[in-house]
Amino acid sequence: MNLDKHPLVSIILINYNGAADTIECVESLTKVTYANVKIIIVDNASTDNSIKVLKHNLQYENVIIIESPENNGFSAGNNIGIQEARKLNADYMLILNNDTLVEPDFIEPLLEVFDSNEDVGCVISKILYASDPDKIWYAGGTFNPWFCRADHDHYNLTDNKVAEVKPVEFASGCCMLLSREAIDKTGLMDEDYFLYVEDTEYSLRLRQVGFKLMYTSRSVIYHKVSATTSVGSDLSQYYTIRNTLYLSKVYSSFLQKLTTMTYNVAFYTHKVLTGQYKIKNIVSAQVDYHSGVMGRSKRF
Repeated sequence: MNLDKHPLVSIILINYNGAADTIECVESLTKVTYANVKIIIVDNASTDNSIKVLKHNLQYENVIIIESPENNGFSAGNNIGIQEARKLNADYMLILNNDTLVEPDFIEPLLEVFDSNEDVGCVISKILYASDPDKIWYAGGTFNPWFCRADHDHYNLTDNKVAEVKPVEFASGCCMLLSREAIDKTGLMDEDYFLYVEDTEYSLRLRQVGFKLMYTSRSVIYHKVSATTSVGSDLSQYYTIRNTLYLSKVYSSFLQKLTTMTYNVAFYTHKVLTGQYKIKNIVSAQVDYHSGVMGRSKRF
């Protein structure tokens, strides 16, 4: 790949009742130094006036706004954006949360990792807290198959600003640059997850078909953590638990399923006893998973 030719990067944002965040994100994207960008906004059937506000405020030639007739979740929204990016013949597709802000030069380091490494399917930025730009939210990720658990490297630690490019096991869906080849070979995102854990599943699937996931600290963005759904909300608890069970069913060996189940009993007992999780959400997630209820739950 020759970066001088500026391959097309399509940036996909999902909006759901979050026009203010989406507008701020796009305004930061209009300042990027990379020369060939298309921004695709998929509105996931917002119930407020998001569409009207977005169309009024984002009248840029390189911004496309798509209205989804229904909210089928984060994965489904991104799949709509990916299909649009394919129509544009995009070389790369950047999945980006709408509650983020970017450094103007964040795209070039991502592309450089593709250019200097073989078999790379996805590259992820360093993600800092927007509310505390010296604190790390994501600086690489690991996946423990024995607990079916993905973790962020250096989570909540102070940014040491050390230049680093490294392979990772888990790519955060907050900001992941995917090659067209990787998407074509791996397929679309799994819409059964609706919300949460879909990035873990996609990371595993990318690696399963032979692609490397890479992280570069030279690309920096800022995340307004949980602007769309609050951490610890009933919704986040339910989908995280249900979807992790489903992930383990698909990807874990028999022994790994046993260790994951044992870990989950201890983990969620601790969460309940410390007031971080509600028993009703754990029970609802378990009941729906064992009943085969995936995709969007009627509970929310």
